[in-house]
Amino acid sequence: MTTDNEARVWLRANGQNDVADQIDVIMAGWRRCGAKARRNWWDVLAGDREGNPKRVEGITFPVLAAARRRRGWPRCDSELGAGEVAPKSTQNHGSDENLGSVRDPRQEQ
Repeated sequence: MTTDNEARVWLRANGQNDVADQIDVIMAGWRRCGAKARRNWWDVLAGDREGNPKRVEGITFPVLAAARRRRGWPRCDSELGAGEVAPKSTQNHGSDENLGSVRDPRQEQ
């Protein structure tokens, strides 16, 4: 699982300070309200499967090419930063590659 900080560190290292600042503002608001909300910011920055941007707390986030590649999604017309590379994801984002390892407990008896 990724940490909240990982995406923000990557954003700042790749010149996306404004996006990292927006995330900081949202998270600070959650903390002030006592909310324990968590968000996978890489998923937000990947947009939806069709390449549309996602909104969090009324802020529309750009679709970043690196976040889409990290998810294994194809290029889209709205993505920014086509040459950037994000760190590899350690999460399974709904791919079918692990379905063969799922056991049905009814068949084990």
